[in-house]
Amino acid sequence: MNEGGLTGERTSAARPPGVPWWATVALTWLVHALADDEPWNHAETGDIRFYAAWLPVLWQGRFPADDQAWQYPPGAALPMLLPDLLADGDMARYFHGFVGLVLLTDLAVFLLLVRAGARGGSVLGAWFWTFAIPLLGLICYARIDVPVTALAVAALVAPGPVLGGVLIGVGTLIKGWPILLLAGYRRWRGTLTAGLAALAVTGLGALAAWAYLPGAFGFLEQQQERGLEVEAVAATPLLLTRPLGSPLEVKYRYGSWELVGPHVDTALLVCQLGLVAGGLFLLACWWRACWSPPVLADFALTAVLISMVTSRVLSPQYLIWAAGLAAACLTRRDTSQRPVAALLLACCVLTQVEFPILWDGIFDRGPAVAVVVAARNVLLTWATLWAGVRLWRSTRGGRDRAASRPAADRCSPDSRNAGHLIPGTCDNVGRSSAAGTG
Repeated sequence: MNEGGLTGERTSAARPPGVPWWATVALTWLVHALADDEPWNHAETGDIRFYAAWLPVLWQGRFPADDQAWQYPPGAALPMLLPDLLADGDMARYFHGFVGLVLLTDLAVFLLLVRAGARGGSVLGAWFWTFAIPLLGLICYARIDVPVTALAVAALVAPGPVLGGVLIGVGTLIKGWPILLLAGYRRWRGTLTAGLAALAVTGLGALAAWAYLPGAFGFLEQQQERGLEVEAVAATPLLLTRPLGSPLEVKYRYGSWELVGPHVDTALLVCQLGLVAGGLFLLACWWRACWSPPVLADFALTAVLISMVTSRVLSPQYLIWAAGLAAACLTRRDTSQRPVAALLLACCVLTQVEFPILWDGIFDRGPAVAVVVAARNVLLTWATLWAGVRLWRSTRGGRDRAASRPAADRCSPDSRNAGHLIPGTCDNVGRSSAAGTG
């Protein structure tokens, strides 16, 4: 007996994919190791060269705020500096040290998913992660996004909102996007508890960086100046016109390749309007939701997908975030996001085809890469809309639905294990109406 597919139901327990995880990691690296003696010179590993170039400034206790490519919160310096402790300035050793760090966090995500799957009734999340990373390619091991995703997954499977909030705070200090995970906690107590924990960690870390490390917040100015990245969802119609002779140009600005020319401002306005609409939807969903164990991860995935499709920037490594959160969703049999996860796997495949396989076509006005990017963005937008619809349907019912649940069900061991997610659990029976929970 085995587990059903991404869109099916689990029929029985399945064995975690330990051997396949090792095999996919080894195969990914074997393919690239045979290609070049200097793997850091590949397009998908080029960011490691940036990290290495920033090391002298970072070791001096400053941030490279005058470099337009520096787009990171102050906590991002930590995963960049750690591999250099053993590298001693040698690029090859730094490269392998950085990749080793990412591999360890990759393994940590896998083990977290296996453990969460044992509690949630499904190892499908571990299987999903095992194959999503190689489908995205070597870029996963050459960015700081896997370590941040590990913190996000750990927060989602944490036993309570305090620890979850602390992990969210640490992740926010490194990359920023994990703050969106707070949207999935149960109103009001869960949100307040996790939010205060995250705020304490983020606030203290940011205050220390501001007081002792010059340039810690230079990235904010760089972020404000960013334009429309060529891979962004809103850039898709403009990108498709380039092979037809459009005057749009691609220029390197603020750490990414951006479209410059007519109608770009309109696309940026669409991003802003989409972000407002997505935020209002999440607020409405949060306000009326009937909470249950899978809601935290389902809500987090939906929130991050909305932020991705409405962003001015959509780099290939952003799919790592979605993959990690989708995998966390799939550790539960009752998640609403299985079909969304299937679409995200397809997005991972198209993303690797776009970058690095067809990437040169971006500069040559090639039609193939434009079509692939467009197809990926259509699938990603479809996944986002579907995630929102399924989240809305799975959380409808509000207080009436929660009240109709048997007391034995509401006080089940599963409810106590995820008590920060469920209304009317043993620690707040009789208080849910006063607290405003579902």
